[in-house]
Amino acid sequence: MSLIGTNKLFNVQDASKLIPELTVMIDEFRDRKNNFLKLNNEVIELRGMIEVDEYRKEELSNKERILKATAAELENLILQIRDLGCQLKDPEAGLVDFISVYKGKKVFLCWRQGEEEITWYHDINSGFSGRKMIEYPEEFKNN
Repeated sequence: MSLIGTNKLFNVQDASKLIPELTVMIDEFRDRKNNFLKLNNEVIELRGMIEVDEYRKEELSNKERILKATAAELENLILQIRDLGCQLKDPEAGLVDFISVYKGKKVFLCWRQGEEEITWYHDINSGFSGRKMIEYPEEFKNN
């Protein structure tokens, strides 16, 4: 797993403070992704109709423009999350990781949307399935 995209370190308290903002951003990402997928299907359908219905070219052009803008909005949301210092691992599950230092080594504080605070962590290479409960939050350092 790569640490590219962020070098910010978090303690549990600082990571937990971002939960409300991340919740809004992930909800927005999902909504825009659903719009993107719907538009993409419409564009595919219209491309098939163009050969039959010439007048639909303008409609196709408009939808393609909106589709491109929606893709840019999705990319922008990912960049905004990355700019917070987080890593969006799975937007559908609302999985976000934050780099921290625990007992001298880098680990990920792990949060899934719906959890009220950061209570899990995992090794850099283990992923969600390797999550462990945080027993002593003060042991996770941001330096």
